[in-house]
Amino acid sequence: MIYAAIEVFKIKAMEHLKIIAGEIGPRGATTTNEYKAGEYVKQLFGNLGFKTQIQEFYSIPSFSHPYIIIYLLALIGILASYFYPLFLILTIFSYPLYVLEYLYMKPIVSRLIASIIKRRSRNIIGIYRSGSPKVRIIFSAHIDSTKAAEVFKPEKIKRLRSLLSLSFYMFLFLFIYSIIYIVVATLNLIPNISIFSLELKYILYLIELLLSIPIIINLINLFEREFRHEYVPGANDNGSGIAVLLALAEIISENKPNNIEIYFVATGSEEVGMLGMHHFKKNFRPILNNAYIINFDNPGKGKLAFTLCEGLIKLFCCKEGLLLKIAKDVGKELNISPFKYRLLPTDAILLIRDGFEAISIMAFDEDGFPIDYHWYNDDLRNINPENLRKAVEFSIKIIEEILRYHS
Repeated sequence: MIYAAIEVFKIKAMEHLKIIAGEIGPRGATTTNEYKAGEYVKQLFGNLGFKTQIQEFYSIPSFSHPYIIIYLLALIGILASYFYPLFLILTIFSYPLYVLEYLYMKPIVSRLIASIIKRRSRNIIGIYRSGSPKVRIIFSAHIDSTKAAEVFKPEKIKRLRSLLSLSFYMFLFLFIYSIIYIVVATLNLIPNISIFSLELKYILYLIELLLSIPIIINLINLFEREFRHEYVPGANDNGSGIAVLLALAEIISENKPNNIEIYFVATGSEEVGMLGMHHFKKNFRPILNNAYIINFDNPGKGKLAFTLCEGLIKLFCCKEGLLLKIAKDVGKELNISPFKYRLLPTDAILLIRDGFEAISIMAFDEDGFPIDYHWYNDDLRNINPENLRKAVEFSIKIIEEILRYHS
């Protein structure tokens, strides 16, 4: 069996994690440390004899940047509408940008910023190929870590889902209200009431300001994040995912399963809109079309699970196929349960959204949240080596079952 010596790889995974999250440390997108971690991954793939590919792309250093622009655009439209209602066109225009960026993961603003500032990130891809492959599997994990923010404080994290949902729907109400306001103001659809009368103007403006409170709060949080906080060590998110990926690569190299092609994809810039996975997906779509994809994100602390669905506002669910069936069967054996993940997205959501067979292996606390999520205490102290071993074993057993099915 492929995983006969899997206990050894708990040790190997921890060794990789100590280097990535300990020696290298915080790895913000486009930073020197993200590059160093990528070099470590690249060197390992080379030492294992894998064909290695590097994908460079323009990126941004923080997910705050596109949302600051979108929220400022909306707020400028609101404030200026006191003097002239047509300024609300700015607010109306900002909402589709927000929906595309946030709900559908179409990073238009992020890519525009990246093309201007020209900072670079990378995907590191190692390819194992043996015999006449009947099966193609892709394992992925992101290299970068994120900046902290007040909303991610451990005592506040339980409110994050509600806060983000409220913000989304208030922005929607503001969008609808702005359209109605402009139509009424420009076409005079209520002829008996002057839209520009002082009393009504104050009332309408007050409504706009009330609806914009979540936007103002978000802007304050984003500016506070940029000016007060630093990148976190990222031991769980996502040093543990990369450690599992690398340990898995080593066990595959040592055991050399036949008639299979495996892509080990270490993505950059996941924390700033999954830009690395966007780039991989764009350039490797033919590979993705007939592949089984397993993503590792935050597996190092808590109870291991694999995702059935992902998404905060709009839920994207995994394709019902062989991968999901095998994951459920193997999960029962290893006590790794399916889970609907309702928080910030992972790389896998882009693949799930587009109909590919993909799941994420993650770990959660009893309330369904990743542990030490996006905060400074995401270091090596509370990583559970057994989680890493179990994530590797889960993956190896899935490989074996897929090979058995296709034999």
